[in-house]
Amino acid sequence: MSAYSGIKSLIDANTRDVTHLFLGDGTSDELGEQAHLMALHYAKIYRKFSVHYFSFNSEAGRYDEPVELSKGTGPHVIRFYNASVFGSNLINWLGVRHKEAVESIEPDVIDLNFGINIAALMDAEQAKKSFLDGIMQLWRTHPGVPIAMHLQQPFRDDDKMASVITAQLSLASEFPQITLVDSYSPFIEAGKRVSLYINDFQTTTAGTAKLYNSRRDVFHCSNSSTLKQPRLGRSWINTRLGENLIRNASLETIDGKVGSGWAVYGDGDYSYDTGNAFGQRLYSFRLSSEKIAYVEQLFDADQLAAARGKKLWFGARVFVEPGGPAHSGILRVSHDGTGAKTASESFRFNPGDGAGYWRDVHVPDFEIPHDASLVAVRIYGSANDEPGTVYVDSVRGGVYTEETPKD
Repeated sequence: MSAYSGIKSLIDANTRDVTHLFLGDGTSDELGEQAHLMALHYAKIYRKFSVHYFSFNSEAGRYDEPVELSKGTGPHVIRFYNASVFGSNLINWLGVRHKEAVESIEPDVIDLNFGINIAALMDAEQAKKSFLDGIMQLWRTHPGVPIAMHLQQPFRDDDKMASVITAQLSLASEFPQITLVDSYSPFIEAGKRVSLYINDFQTTTAGTAKLYNSRRDVFHCSNSSTLKQPRLGRSWINTRLGENLIRNASLETIDGKVGSGWAVYGDGDYSYDTGNAFGQRLYSFRLSSEKIAYVEQLFDADQLAAARGKKLWFGARVFVEPGGPAHSGILRVSHDGTGAKTASESFRFNPGDGAGYWRDVHVPDFEIPHDASLVAVRIYGSANDEPGTVYVDSVRGGVYTEETPKD
């Protein structure tokens, strides 16, 4: 069952309107490119539905008025929202544009068409992390909505896309609910013919048709015999979105400088802030300091019992003030026991990105030994002797259900 199975089933049932959300970069922002071609395909084959096409206006920060691509014979509408903007990455749709472009929509499926703008900047591990953070935030906004992730075409003159493709393949192997739309392999199999490219990456009409055909083939191979949404995949994704292992995750109860269950380290301003809160929330937790400062939670006996021999993940929704150092907003996990180590993830995975809006950040795949007697999670306002200000919301953590091998 693919990500498109649910929306096809809803169209076949013809009992309500359906909504398709497409998030992408400059390879899908123009009329005649693959997102627009998808909407035209709906208009061509589903005559009972009217098809309305919405383009996101990046300057206005909202969708333009819809264009009616077809007038259906029935009362229901297929709404196709194309949030594609030249030069963008997935993170750009999860910050300042998130409310209007994503949160305001109730999609039945989400397409992700990104890669070109991070290809030369990240290795496979970094690229996987950036996609994972984005996908996790999408599922927190729209739980259970299936996602189709496009493998974009290779660069004509080099193999810069290889790290992104490796990251996406790895992610899809761990998240069965993600459907891959492989537009990469057809270009490789065609020998990256010059006739498919305008330049190193942009495609000719023939190249664009090859991109679109990849998606169309996946769409029409979808099983439309059931109204069930694709499953949430391996049980640890349910853990990520469900039970929270962190005590006092909202830091609501003040105990000195910080919520109970947490300790503070370093001189700084630890307070609640009503001026910068995520969405409709009333406040966030603010960490501001001139030097190294962080909040820490040491696992108690119950948390240790739940974590030993498992894979731990730790995450938070974070806002880093623009202009701060690259080592502000760091999440860190550490433990003792066999193979003791520390893992940290900088909020700014790429210079210049990540500041000025809310993002979900995670430290995933962290194995806790069977003999661990100490596990600590930290959130840094600053991890060096430079000033940094970070706002924190929705701290979360849990364990995967499959155990790690015993030593």
